[in-house]
Amino acid sequence: MYVIAVQIGVLLMLLFHPPSRAATARQNNKGETPATQSATQPPTTSALAKQLFAVRGEVTKLEVQSKGLVAITVRPPHDTATVTVVARENDIVGAAATSKNSSDLVGLLSGDDQRESERITAAEIREGDLVSIIYDPTAQNRALEIYIH
Repeated sequence: MYVIAVQIGVLLMLLFHPPSRAATARQNNKGETPATQSATQPPTTSALAKQLFAVRGEVTKLEVQSKGLVAITVRPPHDTATVTVVARENDIVGAAATSKNSSDLVGLLSGDDQRESERITAAEIREGDLVSIIYDPTAQNRALEIYIH
C-alpha cells in the first residue's frame, strides 16, 4: 500500500512539474532556448492581456454618429486633456455607487433615490453630467461600461 501511494505521488509530481530548460531546448527543432525564441517571435494575441482604460469626469460634448453610435467627450477634473469614447446609443448606463448614506449599504432604507428605478441609455446622457466610463483603447475607444454619478 505504501509503495502505491509513493508511486502516485511521484506520478503527480511529474505531471505538474514544468519541463526543465534542457528538455525544452531538446524539444525545440531549431535549438533555440526559450529566451531567444520569445525574442525572435512576436507574442500571440491570446497571450497578451487585454488592457482597459477608464475615465471619470464631466461630459463636455455629445455627438451622434452613424450606425446608432454616439461619441461622448469627457474632461477629467484635474486634466486639461479630454477623452472621447464611442458607445452604442442603446447601451444601458448604470448608477455609480456613492457614499452619501454610509449606514445604508444596500440601498434598502432610503427610498428617495429615483435614479435607481429609471433606466437611461448612452443617448440620454447630457452635457454636464458626471460619468465614469471603462473603455477599450484597442477598439477605437469603444465604451464597455458607463456609469453616471
